[in-house]
Amino acid sequence: MPTGEGAQGTTEATREVRRRARGTVRWILAAAIALAAVGLPFTLIRWPPISDLPQQLAQIRLLHLALSHHGGPLVVGWLDPNRLSYLILQIAWWIGGPVYAGRVTMAIFGALWVAACFWLAWRRRRAADAAVLASLLFFNHVTYWGFFGFMLGWPVFALWLELSTRPTGDGRWAHWRQILLLLGVGFLLFESHVLWWAAGCAWLGAESLLSRRSLRDWTDRAISQAPLALWALLWFPTLAREGFGSQTVWGTSFLGRLSPVWLSNALLGGLRGPAEPVIVALLVLWMFAALAQHRTELARTVDRRLLLAAALLGLLVFILPQKHTNTIEFASRWAPCALALLLLGLPTPKLRSKVRMLIAIVLLVGLSTATAVTWSRFDRVEMSGFEQAMQALPSRPHLLGLDFVRESRFVKGYPFLQLFAYSQVWHGGGLNFSFADFATSLVRFEPPRHIPWTTGLEWFPTLAKPRDLAFFDYVLVCGDQRLQAVFTRRPQLEPVTETGVWRLYHVLRGRGEVTRGRRSTTRRVPRAGG
Repeated sequence: MPTGEGAQGTTEATREVRRRARGTVRWILAAAIALAAVGLPFTLIRWPPISDLPQQLAQIRLLHLALSHHGGPLVVGWLDPNRLSYLILQIAWWIGGPVYAGRVTMAIFGALWVAACFWLAWRRRRAADAAVLASLLFFNHVTYWGFFGFMLGWPVFALWLELSTRPTGDGRWAHWRQILLLLGVGFLLFESHVLWWAAGCAWLGAESLLSRRSLRDWTDRAISQAPLALWALLWFPTLAREGFGSQTVWGTSFLGRLSPVWLSNALLGGLRGPAEPVIVALLVLWMFAALAQHRTELARTVDRRLLLAAALLGLLVFILPQKHTNTIEFASRWAPCALALLLLGLPTPKLRSKVRMLIAIVLLVGLSTATAVTWSRFDRVEMSGFEQAMQALPSRPHLLGLDFVRESRFVKGYPFLQLFAYSQVWHGGGLNFSFADFATSLVRFEPPRHIPWTTGLEWFPTLAKPRDLAFFDYVLVCGDQRLQAVFTRRPQLEPVTETGVWRLYHVLRGRGEVTRGRRSTTRRVPRAGG
């Protein structure tokens, strides 16, 4: 048996091993709780209030159609950026089929967000409770819109941050290995979302200045991203030629973006009511407490590179317009990731570790529970009649979707905007509007389809004309009792479902039959897919 100093050394080593084991267990438990909390709302509801989710899932349906019907009106843009998220959508389709793919998709993206927060905290030796708090920011307005490419960019950017801050090493192979690694992860950023790749390039420059990188490092980094820069230069002009452009809208001014209401909506922005402002206020209190308690030792307790990344993304929040080249939430979409980096980069308040973790978990579970309760009310009240309408549709219908409710009483944004696209997800067929009409989509019409009915009905249903009905087999209407009574009385329509906010109507005239005065002519209208 060891005695004296040897025994003491063995005891200390054993204690250190046990301490590290307990720390690892705490990390695993915290990550498991965060994953469960983020996934909870998707297990309790049928229809997630994610605006673009139906159209993005419909892209997978159209992808299968395009691959099985070569030479048809659908083409697949394999070589464009922003394609990586469709791999997640396809995996969700394999797991859950068209009926459950939506919830599986959101659960996967939630897990990736949490994994990125915990992996970055682990690698940078930051506190696990900070990773828990960063995880709750998954429930932000970008998620509610369903900007999947941008959502996927966050975990890839976390990998990018860690890779770009590692020492390059010595020797020729070390430099070429760094170039290839940066090129590989840069490609993942590029294929997640081209805006994330641009932010990643800006980060490389900022980090190189902060770290006073050598000319060789600057050169290696420039070489690694040169192929992707050339790719972007060749791709971007095609957007303008294909009509993917819009007027730049600056929206709220710089000073206006400092207001608590604007910041709360930029950081979360999904639920109506007091839950989100309270959560944001508590996060701010957490950070101020940490800064006040560590004010004499900030240089030692902060992670400068994470704070630099947070500052870079925060700058984008305040200097970019709110809409540019058909990209909405252009500025505010960076805010949740900026705050996540800020939480991870700052020290935590000087409390007992168990107390800090309890506070972080309570905040995360509190927001998750509020989200689940709110979504359940949304599902029960504002989605009434929707599933019955979907089940009543036949195979390959040509559907017109009209949403007259527009905004929800429970969640912010426009959760009903693209719900009619579930018809294509479940049954195939065509729609009055499809993401395949966009040049930036994975699957698109080539040449662009000719649309004989009124365009923009997904945004402005009141523009619908009686003649538009003749181009469709069915009409899905979201509206109150009074509005549904108006549609019920229309001679061209026969009610298929008669209860709920959502109701389905069968168009009695054949598709393409257009009446002008007393004359009736029949047109063959192109199918919109499936």
